Amino acid sequence: MRQFFVGIFAILGLSVMMLSSSVGLAYADKLVMFDSKRCPSCIKFKREMAKQYWKSALGKELPLSIVRSNSRRAMARYEDKVDPIIYTPTFVLLSNGEEVARTVGYSTKERFLAEIKRMRSHWNQ
Repeated sequence: MRQFFVGIFAILGLSVMMLSSSVGLAYADKLVMFDSKRCPSCIKFKREMAKQYWKSALGKELPLSIVRSNSRRAMARYEDKVDPIIYTPTFVLLSNGEEVARTVGYSTKERFLAEIKRMRSHWNQ
């Protein structure tokens, strides 16, 4: 009987270790865009840049999530992790689940990529 319980605890311990390692992946660096439905710059970004970004090397290193800033349900996930969102689009760099840098607005692809790369390199120093 004792061996049975030792085996069960060993399996439970292995399961907890596997779960904790997979949860750790959720805290990798990522980029979150906070947008709003009628924001012209948000619409422009999604039309010009979003699909390209997701396919790019930078997009694979720093995945992008788009969150509706006027959705209480969506924003609840970020409530204690980011400073208040005043303007859209706001792009927030998260590391270990916490805000480390942000940029507001979108004008051109080139300017956006330069700003994201600057934020990333500044944070990784």
